[in-house]
Amino acid sequence: MQKLVTILLHDSSRDSGQHGEVEEHLQDYLSEGWRITSVTPVGQTGGQSRGTRAWLAIVLVRD
Repeated sequence: MQKLVTILLHDSSRDSGQHGEVEEHLQDYLSEGWRITSVTPVGQTGGQSRGTRAWLAIVLVRD
């Protein structure tokens, strides 16, 4: 069985963090036995005033 999950990452220049912030967490899927088979960048938006936002497509698989 496969599952496609999209994740929005954005810089946190407006916040105190420096490595970006994950909007959707994979922990629940991974703890249920799903495993990541691929990670693909699918685009980015934004600019200096809004910060950079990037989308990732994650393919999960579970036997």
